[in-house]
Amino acid sequence: PRGSVAAGGGGAGERPALDVGALEEALEAAQKCDALEREGLIGDCANNPWEQSVRLRPILELLAQPSFVAPAHFRQGMETCMACLLHAPEGCLRYPGRMVEFLDSPGAAQLLRYLEWLETAVQEVTPSFGGTSFRTILVPQRVRSALSSWPAECALLQHSATVLVEALLLRGPEHQKHYAELRKASHARQQIEDEQVSEYTGISMDLESAAADFADQIKQVLSMGIEWPQVARISELAVSNIQQLAADFLQIQEACCGPAVEEFEAQNARAAASKAAICEARRHVRRHEQAFAQAARRFTEVASQLVAWTSTLVPKLQLLSQHRDALRLAADVRQQVPALVREHLAAEDDLDTAQTELRKHRRHAQAAQMQRQGRSKHDSGISASAGAVLEKHFELRVAHTGERVQQLAVRLLDAQRSLREAEASLPLELDVEEDRASEAQAPNQGSVLTAEERLALKLASIEQYHEQVAIQVSEEKDERARISKQVSERRTEEALRRRVEPDFMCPITHERMGEPVLAADGHTYEREAIEKWLQMHNTSPMTGALLGHRYLTENYALRHIIQSSAAAGSQQQQQQQDSGDGGLSALAVEEQEETSEAEEDAHLMLEDEDEDEDEDE
Repeated sequence: PRGSVAAGGGGAGERPALDVGALEEALEAAQKCDALEREGLIGDCANNPWEQSVRLRPILELLAQPSFVAPAHFRQGMETCMACLLHAPEGCLRYPGRMVEFLDSPGAAQLLRYLEWLETAVQEVTPSFGGTSFRTILVPQRVRSALSSWPAECALLQHSATVLVEALLLRGPEHQKHYAELRKASHARQQIEDEQVSEYTGISMDLESAAADFADQIKQVLSMGIEWPQVARISELAVSNIQQLAADFLQIQEACCGPAVEEFEAQNARAAASKAAICEARRHVRRHEQAFAQAARRFTEVASQLVAWTSTLVPKLQLLSQHRDALRLAADVRQQVPALVREHLAAEDDLDTAQTELRKHRRHAQAAQMQRQGRSKHDSGISASAGAVLEKHFELRVAHTGERVQQLAVRLLDAQRSLREAEASLPLELDVEEDRASEAQAPNQGSVLTAEERLALKLASIEQYHEQVAIQVSEEKDERARISKQVSERRTEEALRRRVEPDFMCPITHERMGEPVLAADGHTYEREAIEKWLQMHNTSPMTGALLGHRYLTENYALRHIIQSSAAAGSQQQQQQQDSGDGGLSALAVEEQEETSEAEEDAHLMLEDEDEDEDEDE
């Protein structure tokens, strides 16, 4: 039954592995059929599918192993390894936090065991294909392609193996049964043949004995000197006896030969039917064996490409698993350092702000004290006390922010020292490009721009606007030059078109003639056009009437007129181009004036923005 071929459960949506008992039974049937094929009753042993199926035993046994089923979350784990190790520079590690999360998961140990088993299994299976070596160049794109197609290749191989085992289990016993029937029919035919040959040999020996007796009798009669008539009567009697003996043999043979021939034909039919059934079983098994061999070859190629990378991946994963604590510490500290740096910068900004406010308060307090010199002592005392309280508040704020800056600096130094120690204990270096990318993508939250920074941003925006205006003016200038050139060319073409007289045009090509000739109908044509016309027609292109002859006469007068008109047109075109250059120069002057006006507007805008910035300060 088909349900008995596959057994067990698979993880991650994989097909179950092959049943070991069914596989052994199928391979044993294939071996028996192969042994029967070698007896040579059929004759064609060149493409023996049973022998090929037996040779596929290593990869079939590989599929029957429970380890062949990929562990759960195999794809996610391999993608993590690709992102952290394959796409990183040699000897470096990217995304340590993601790698720590993967190593802490229960699927990491299963993945390591699966990759170790896969490397050994592929090395054992590859010689079954004649020692074929596959491409094992480590290219990230090929590894990604092999990883993406790995589940499909495994499923296809398992399906092909299941179908092949089912075919062996189904067709193997049929092959053995029909081969036994073929052997039995062959033996029966041989027995019938031997019996008939023995019977015919006995008849021939009896006839030969009767003929020998007749010859001896003739010799004896002749030696006795008996007359010829008596010899003739004796010879006739002997021949009659031989004839009677032959007739008896013929009658007996006719009675026995018919059933023997029928039995022989029946055995022939049985042998032919057995051969047809055997050939059908061979074709069925060969089709599935070739499909499985092709799937196995593709699987081995993809597996070799995957193993070429995993052979270097497994030692790295083992080292990282041994240094998991240091890797976890480095990942945590790497996440803390950017936040500490931003917090330290914010604290320094708060300290600068507190110190600035303290200095500003002291300047204002000193100015207020100078103004209070002429007031009463009571008012001046109250103001002095209030100023002292505020100054004390600002000093406390400066001291508090200073202590916070120092604490953050110490924490930052400790974190950096811990990170260096953790990275030094790791077998791989952490990729620096990842930190730069994360710093570039990290949002700058809670930052307040100073007046100098706002001024710099405004100046940068003004310079960018000035560049955009200059680019726009240059593009408009190029567009005007292009349009002016097109207008000039169109005017020249239109003038030339107007100067072409209708008499200069060939009635066939409707273009100006370069070599006008006169035909028999009295009309002038271009020589090349009328010659092509006359090769296929015997009539006039203008009137359709038959031509008296096909001779062509050169029209020198019209040719001279056409050449003179072309020369005059060229001279006028040159004059128009000269005048057009003057017009273009005028356009250039106009564009230069517009450019200067745009630049002047930009300078005025810059001056207005500078005045606004001064007012803001």
